[in-house]
Order: sequence, then C-alpha cells, then structure tokens
Amino acid sequence: ITDDVLDFIGDSKTLGKPTGNDVREKKMTLPLIRAFRNCENGESEHIRIKVLNGVKTEEDWQEVITFIQRYRGIESAQEDAQAYAKSALESLDILQTSDARDALTLAVQHIVERDQ
Repeated sequence: ITDDVLDFIGDSKTLGKPTGNDVREKKMTLPLIRAFRNCENGESEHIRIKVLNGVKTEEDWQEVITFIQRYRGIESAQEDAQAYAKSALESLDILQTSDARDALTLAVQHIVERDQ
C-alpha cells in the first residue's frame, strides 16, 4: 500500500524511479481504487477510462492526481495501511519480547512510514 501511495506523492529522486509508473502502466492501485469508491458522480468513469487507455501526457497525469486528491484516495489508502499495521502489531503481542519480535515491529513501522 505504501508503495502505491508513494507512486503518487513520492519524490522521484528519493524513490530512485519516476513517480506515476503504476498508472502509466495501466495498473489500478489502492489510492485510485479508494478515490473511485469515494467519488459519487460520473467523474470516476472518465478517469477510469483514461487510466485503462494509458496516461500518456503530463496533462493526463495531473488530471489523475487531481482526481485522487479530490476524492481522498491517498488519505484513504494511508488509513488502510495504518489499520493493517495496527493489526500486525497487535498480532505480535502474543510473542514473548525478543530480538525477533522487535525486528518485526520495526519492519511493520518502516513499511508504513517509509518515504522511498
């Protein structure tokens, strides 16, 4: 989920790859899916067709970004990631305190909070 979010809001230099690759490759990722779900008008069909046909221009990309921002796709996906992380951390509570448990805790936190 974090990778999906970073594809929209990450920094290309930090990520080491251009942002927007998933959409340009016609992939429906969680921020886009959440924006579709939050959209209550016909605008979603226009964006869906644009993505399925391939986002080819900067103007197309900006239109997709604007749609995702307008309908809280990023925030909704981040909320999902946080919920999954919380569940994962709660699942670790059954384990005895150990280096392995600490490593898993750090891994979960890093996955959700990373910026690259």
